[in-house]
Amino acid sequence: MKYWFVLAALAVTTAIGQDQTYKVNSGSTQPQTETARPQTPAQKRQQPESSQKELGWGSNIQNARLARAAENALKSHNYAAAVDFAQRAAESAPNDAQLWFLLGYAARLAGKSQLAVDAYNHGLRTNPSSLEGMSGLAQTYSAMGRKDEAEALRRAEEERRSEEEAEALKGAEEERRRKKESEALRRAEEERRSKEKAEVLRRAEEERRRWEEFKTKLLSACARKLLETSASSARSRTSH
Repeated sequence: MKYWFVLAALAVTTAIGQDQTYKVNSGSTQPQTETARPQTPAQKRQQPESSQKELGWGSNIQNARLARAAENALKSHNYAAAVDFAQRAAESAPNDAQLWFLLGYAARLAGKSQLAVDAYNHGLRTNPSSLEGMSGLAQTYSAMGRKDEAEALRRAEEERRSEEEAEALKGAEEERRRKKESEALRRAEEERRSKEKAEVLRRAEEERRRWEEFKTKLLSACARKLLETSASSARSRTSH
């Protein structure tokens, strides 16, 4: 009887242990089931947007990485990859003229002339005075056989270059003038301070001279007073 009682107790204990183990496992596997749940297309589209909103400046870092990747691809003469990287970077930053010029350059080397023209024009709309953009577009037109447009751009480039050189000379002259004025002001300030110092020294010397004269006069007066007192005392003794 005791033997059957012990067996029954063991069976109950084993059942309880299995039930607890199941509950623990079910509790731990529930988050895994939620994590592995596939995302809907809407969630996939929303996730990058939310990440960009959280990071804010992350897109600039990504653009810089893409631009570096494009430059590296150009160095290794992998022009197709350079176009891909540059295009992704430019489209992510439509107001960055340099990225569009990079795309134009890569596209021209890859033989995609129209893409190069479009990219250079896009960049020049953002920065119309860019010599890099004008030169790149002119070379693209020349490679396409559009000589008149290439020549017009080269003339515009030369005019802009001349303007920049003139502006640079003007800026250098202005800087030289400012330095000259600054040097003149510095010298004037040094001269003023030197005069002030000389004036202070002159006044101090004048005060010292007056003090010496005063001491001399005072000593002379005291000496005369002593002599007069001595003489008066002597006369008094003589009369007695």
